[in-house]
Amino acid sequence: MTYSVDGLDFLEQHNTGFIATLGQSGQPWGAVVYYIADQYGNVLFYTKNKTRKLTHIRRDPRVAFVVFDAQKQCILQLTGEATEVEDQKYINHVYQRLTQNVQDSPHPLPIEKLADAGEYVVVKIKVTSAHYVDYMRPASSTSENSQAN
Repeated sequence: MTYSVDGLDFLEQHNTGFIATLGQSGQPWGAVVYYIADQYGNVLFYTKNKTRKLTHIRRDPRVAFVVFDAQKQCILQLTGEATEVEDQKYINHVYQRLTQNVQDSPHPLPIEKLADAGEYVVVKIKVTSAHYVDYMRPASSTSENSQAN
């Protein structure tokens, strides 16, 4: 996936996003997650194996992911395919980076409060398209689109 420079910078500067998945009968479901981006522009987040979002991803890996900054009036809309990461070393790396990103918060990661939601897993979204919009720019240069090759 090739991002615009602004879109990739925006993704890397934030740590919360909204993931949309598809339920069994096609109904949409959304959840807010803490995430990191890897060097390839993939989005990675921690969840538990009994959450609704992971149940949906296992059945249908197509997802949408949105990052929004109200103060800067910018949005990044992504689509892609989500899969579980199985490499334990990589899972530990993702968890370490996620907790570093939110260490200034007085609250734990919300997923840590779901005691009955199973074991932790890391999900990777391989991004297939990206749409970045900066609403503070003049109208002629507001939007940048990228598609996977």
